[in-house]
Amino acid sequence: MTLLCSPQHDAGSVICDSELSSQLKSAAYSALRRIESDIQVEVPTLMSGARHDAMAISHLTKVRMLFVRCRAGISHSPQEHVLDNDIWATGLAILSFLENIH
Repeated sequence: MTLLCSPQHDAGSVICDSELSSQLKSAAYSALRRIESDIQVEVPTLMSGARHDAMAISHLTKVRMLFVRCRAGISHSPQEHVLDNDIWATGLAILSFLENIH
């Protein structure tokens, strides 16, 4: 039996917008100030080879990704695990970002 596959989408990685990066980082700090938790205070900026949806829409708009902290950095796997506080902080960061779009 021969299985034939054909690519449905092929796009290279894209550069994330530096202004959006700054705004998201500021939103993340704002979220951390709004909750009491053991979440680390430093908000890292990650270099990612991940393409995700950014590559599909980058020709339409500026892009940036906000990552949710996962235990041991494992994501897209059955072993992925996030803490409730990390999900809460991410939601607050998105809300803060949307409230301050200019």
